[in-house]
Amino acid sequence: MIGAGTRVEPGAQVGPNTVLGANCTIGAGAQIEGAILWDNVVVGPGAVLRDCIIGSNVTIGPNAHLGFTAVLENNTTIPPNTRM
Repeated sequence: MIGAGTRVEPGAQVGPNTVLGANCTIGAGAQIEGAILWDNVVVGPGAVLRDCIIGSNVTIGPNAHLGFTAVLENNTTIPPNTRM
């Protein structure tokens, strides 16, 4: 499911069991699988999200990796290259 106004940039991969809320931006080369993203989430280029839940108004920096069981609350910013 992909919400209204959401953009998936070239080279990004959105895999199975993923839900993208409204007005999200998925950066070039990002990989998302098994994740739930609420509204207004920005995923930086090259970021990887696997089996996690991301609240509304979250920014995930370029090349960050969020893995199994990560849960981010609303209005959070994850710096580039973070590993969780």
